[in-house]
Amino acid sequence: MDRRCCCRKPRGCLICWDNFDRPNSDSILPFIEKTGDWSIDGNRLKEAGGNDGLAYCPTKHPVETWTAVAHVTLVNMEVGNEYILFVNYDPVSGGFEGIKFVCDDENTGTLSIIDHGVSLSNIPYGDDGELTISLCRNLNAIWGENGKTDGYVYSTVERIDAPGRRYAGVKNPGENAVYFDNFRYEEHHATNADCDQCPCTCGVGFDGGADYTLPRKLLVTLEVTGDDAPEWLDGETFEIELSYANSGEILWYGEGSLPDCSTGSGSYLWKLSLYCRGTTPKWELVIENEPCIGGTYGREILSIVCDPIVLAFGPWHIISGDDAFVNAIITEMPA
Repeated sequence: MDRRCCCRKPRGCLICWDNFDRPNSDSILPFIEKTGDWSIDGNRLKEAGGNDGLAYCPTKHPVETWTAVAHVTLVNMEVGNEYILFVNYDPVSGGFEGIKFVCDDENTGTLSIIDHGVSLSNIPYGDDGELTISLCRNLNAIWGENGKTDGYVYSTVERIDAPGRRYAGVKNPGENAVYFDNFRYEEHHATNADCDQCPCTCGVGFDGGADYTLPRKLLVTLEVTGDDAPEWLDGETFEIELSYANSGEILWYGEGSLPDCSTGSGSYLWKLSLYCRGTTPKWELVIENEPCIGGTYGREILSIVCDPIVLAFGPWHIISGDDAFVNAIITEMPA
């Protein structure tokens, strides 16, 4: 995918920007120091380490929403350094949504989504000791990426709490002193049509381009398409759930028990996987059921690469053609 279509950021979308280009000082204003030992040092934002230091942009999101986009450059990187970039911060409750980067060795580190168990290792930050990381919260997902490779991490999220007008900022959860530069906090196109979608979407999505990610749980419904298909198959459903997500593979998986496709008696295990993988990945649905279809059957869903996290939402009739006796329709789980 050509990411250049994703990188035009109208100035009107900018909520807060700070390049920390000012004299050295123990005051980091206009940035707000919540916890830790912060300072301006060499036109960079510094946190001394060992303080669980947190600082945030002084401007709230202009509207109540879950969505936001943030970027920051990590500088003077060394082994053991830890950095967090976050959005949706509430200074009262202390809650936020964020991504974390840890320098594992002299050249590479690990990017992860906080509290979601999703990570990607061996991300290079190189000889210059700098790396820009980006965080996007769309309507129902969190996306994190780095500026030196195509590596990314993401997870679907549940919209449990009410949206709010919240802040974005940075944190040092580690023991080492760390430095930040070029912080940007932006609106998302979900609340301002002139702004970007998540960094990877480029207009592919639900309802004519709105930024929507497949949720954590999906429902796959079988629909009879031919006279030879047994009637009992019509309307059979499977629940599939997100089980793994990073740049190597994104996978929803589920299984269920169905009668034999020929006799309607007995019971066989059907396994369904909706995944994205490969050097030039595509979204695919794979059905495994040896007694009925003689092995694994896979069919591409869309002719888009799965580097966007946004998949144009269905229902999509996955299995089609003369050799198929059912469609598999993917929909959202009912509320």
